[in-house]
Amino acid sequence: MMAVVEPDTRQLVYSRLDSSTAKLLYCSLAAEHAASARELAGRLNEPLLTVWSVLRTLERKGVVRCRRGSEGRVYEAVPPSEQQGDGD
Repeated sequence: MMAVVEPDTRQLVYSRLDSSTAKLLYCSLAAEHAASARELAGRLNEPLLTVWSVLRTLERKGVVRCRRGSEGRVYEAVPPSEQQGDGD
């Protein structure tokens, strides 16, 4: 599954994200707006531990943010216009 994303989002994905899993997670969040790690793992058929690890890396890069929802942690893609620097 590849989500339909805006051109500036596509540019971010190809320039700042290295792994195919990171690209897939970010595009899924950009298209769906928010999801838990468990939802992402199921939707993308990726192991949950892999999804958690990649989400932490994306948080450190500043391209994903986490918030507490009523059912636990929910992740959102940070729009390219709100991102700062590399976060490395």
